[in-house]
Formats: sequence, structure tokens, C-alpha cells
Amino acid sequence: MECREARLHSRLKSPNVPKEDLIAFSLDVLARLNVFGEVGIRVCGNRTMAAFNKRFRGRSGTTNVLAFPNGMVQPNGVTYLGDLLLALHVAEKEALL
Repeated sequence: MECREARLHSRLKSPNVPKEDLIAFSLDVLARLNVFGEVGIRVCGNRTMAAFNKRFRGRSGTTNVLAFPNGMVQPNGVTYLGDLLLALHVAEKEALL
């Protein structure tokens, strides 16, 4: 099934994450790449990112983004492309450079 979906999850209280903008950006990237499927995006803080970085990459500290590719076709026929974990504070800091 050819569709594009982005699902965003964030429990951060501040700064305010412009969810609609992040979803729109994600869908635009998928369209520009001519990729169909669903992607999950989780916006997190530094502690959560550091824990994932240690667990999945064996590295201490935080990083800006981690990607977890999937590629499985779901029962509804849509390919689940994978998950992105975004450390908001790190990304903000890097955007200012």
C-alpha cells in the first residue's frame, strides 16, 4: 500500500515541540525521497538518549539522533520504515552553531 505516515511521540514539557511541523517535515522528506511507509519519531531528553546510546551503540553520553530501521510490512500493507529517536536539546544546540 502506497502511503506516507509519521507518528510523533514526546513527553517533554519544554521547550514546546511543534509536533505538526515535525510531522509535516518528515512527510516532506519521505515525499522528496519518493519513499512510502510509516516512520515513528520520538523526541526525548538527554538522559533517555544517553541510555539508548549506551544500550544500542555501546557509547557513553548523548547524541543528536539514533535511527532504528525496520522495513517490515504491517498487516494493513504499509511498510514500517523504522523509528527515529531525537534528543531535542542536542538538536537545538547544534542548530544554533
